Amino acid sequence: MSAPSLPARVGVLGSGQVGRVLAAGFQSHGIDAVLGTRRTGDAELTAWSQASAVPVVSFEDATAFGDTVVIAVRGAAEAVGGLIDGAGGPEAFAGKTVIDATNPLVFGDAGPSLEEAEGSGGERLQRRLPDAHVVKAFNTVGNTLMVDPDLPGGPPVMFIAGNDEDAVGVTGAILEAFGWRWLNVGGIERSRELEELCILWVAIGTRSGSWGHAFTLLQP
Repeated sequence: MSAPSLPARVGVLGSGQVGRVLAAGFQSHGIDAVLGTRRTGDAELTAWSQASAVPVVSFEDATAFGDTVVIAVRGAAEAVGGLIDGAGGPEAFAGKTVIDATNPLVFGDAGPSLEEAEGSGGERLQRRLPDAHVVKAFNTVGNTLMVDPDLPGGPPVMFIAGNDEDAVGVTGAILEAFGWRWLNVGGIERSRELEELCILWVAIGTRSGSWGHAFTLLQP
């Protein structure tokens, strides 16, 4: 079996820091990317687009553009549902690899926690997009390390989860291009543990006052 190839075109949905970092990362690694947003006329995004050479388009156009789509909005259920509607509905994602970089966080006095709902955010996204191939990835590290991480201990490990072998392979190829090692931990139901890992990542950062950390795995 040949190794999975990188996608030809990626639509990144979400114009916050995570979306911008990932879209610019794809473009800098030779993968055509666009950034989908509700704020297509925003002056700040226009300036960012000119500097990064990444076109800024609507959610619908970004979804249609990408053979792979990255979800990079706030991960609460209402926000993700609004994004899917803005992109043209579940059918717009049919047959595509959909990388879920979100965490369904709610914020309280004690810090972030996971939204209480049936199943993880990754599982809910796969149910909402039954004809897409959802892979949870990029949710266990800060945006400054998502592309080309440079840490003293060497490349960290990105833990990912998804049901479709080909979509997992495409996601792994992206991670390798971005300078990561990666490990598939199982089907999309393992998103539960990966989203909890985000909470641990935040707890470590809060306690240490530093946010330049990532997880790894040592194996014999």
